[in-house]
Amino acid sequence: MNNQKEKIQALKDKSLAENSLTKKELDFIISTLKTENTRQMSYIFETLKKEELLYILDHFTEFSPAVQIRIIPYLAISPDSKIYAFLFQLLKNIQDQNLAEMIIVALASTQYYILPFIFLQLND
Repeated sequence: MNNQKEKIQALKDKSLAENSLTKKELDFIISTLKTENTRQMSYIFETLKKEELLYILDHFTEFSPAVQIRIIPYLAISPDSKIYAFLFQLLKNIQDQNLAEMIIVALASTQYYILPFIFLQLND
């Protein structure tokens, strides 16, 4: 367990130093997020680059609802439009009421300009 905490911290430090994470390191994040003990791992979302975040989001449906809910607020602080497109698409197709509510709260709280996304969704 302690080794896992050290590895998570090393990944955070590497990401904070603006070094790109390897595919193996991203896969470690994904496998850790698939476990129930993910509290420390969810904090890494604040430091990930857009490409790294999108790679992990390709596996979003593989995470438990509790993990999905935990990482939604970190997604909503991203300055990237692809993340917001992902959140709106997820909201549109989600069945889990708790996850839908978390997405709504996160989107309502974001400082990112999401009005164009709202118009696009209303147009569909």
